[in-house]
Amino acid sequence: MRRRSRTGFSRGSGVAVGVVAGRLAALGAALGAAGLEAQEIVDLPAEDLPVSPDLELVYRLGSASAGEEWEEFTSISGVAFDGQGNLYLLDGTRTSADVRIVVVDAAGGFVNDFGRAGDGPGEFRAATQLVVWEDGQVLVEDMMHAGYHVFGPGGEFERMVRESGGGMGFAMARRPDLRPERTGARTLVGRSRRTIQRVDMSSEEVEDRVLVEAWAPVEDEGPRSGDPEDMIGEEWGFEPDLLFDALPSGGVAFSDSSAWAIKLTDPSGAISRILRRPIRPLAVTEEMERLERERRLEVESNRTVTQRGSAPPPSVLEFIDNMRSLQRRRWRRCDSSRRCR
Repeated sequence: MRRRSRTGFSRGSGVAVGVVAGRLAALGAALGAAGLEAQEIVDLPAEDLPVSPDLELVYRLGSASAGEEWEEFTSISGVAFDGQGNLYLLDGTRTSADVRIVVVDAAGGFVNDFGRAGDGPGEFRAATQLVVWEDGQVLVEDMMHAGYHVFGPGGEFERMVRESGGGMGFAMARRPDLRPERTGARTLVGRSRRTIQRVDMSSEEVEDRVLVEAWAPVEDEGPRSGDPEDMIGEEWGFEPDLLFDALPSGGVAFSDSSAWAIKLTDPSGAISRILRRPIRPLAVTEEMERLERERRLEVESNRTVTQRGSAPPPSVLEFIDNMRSLQRRRWRRCDSSRRCR
């Protein structure tokens, strides 16, 4: 994808924004339930408020010496709670033969497990994401099925919901950061690049519509070609993440820039309230960029890839190696102009 800077774009540190926005669900419970009408700007103090919670261990699951077979986990890749406090665990790597969903109650006792690897409906080829509604209905994103498995509250398979336009193969998950809306509807909110969407999973094919167009530090000028190098795109190592969560009112709360602000919307997506702090973003220096490039290269050079079960086809492995090589090359060529040539 070809992207260019917006005029006047200045990147900054989003660490504290991430800390604040990571609590958006709790914030929404306090502010969103009452309903928001006219847009309002709320200026918050600049001082941080230390939080020292007194946490109590409720239960512990999984260990090398687990007493029960169900408690022998491979790799937990997703967790979620239902409205009754039951914990759902997506256990197993994307392509492992023993992938499953384990359910435990509020005291840590075993309730149920369901799901398995396979090629049929209700069987996982590459489970990449777990979503649980309050009533216990479960949705599992499956990258290789190009769709989603829907299970009932008891773990029984109900149906598949397909993405339009066919499969994505091994490339990537289609809709990152899906989470259920908190209104009781069988819908979710998710993001696509810098857009927050409302996603409907009630029929055989996914339906979505844009809820919020978030601020974007770069403009997308459209696809250039199908060449792998164009698929990598420019690197923006300090680009602020788009952080969001659903509100009980049907809107969302999100933080979409390096400014110290959180925006709340009504159910239609219109911004109703902005919470902001009088703190200026930290300017990114060339030294910080250099250290970040070195960090990424070190992480990439130390990465190891393991595979359980059948290995991907040689063409897939060749493509992955090519993409990783192109990525490393771009990191090495990033310069102070904030372009990766």
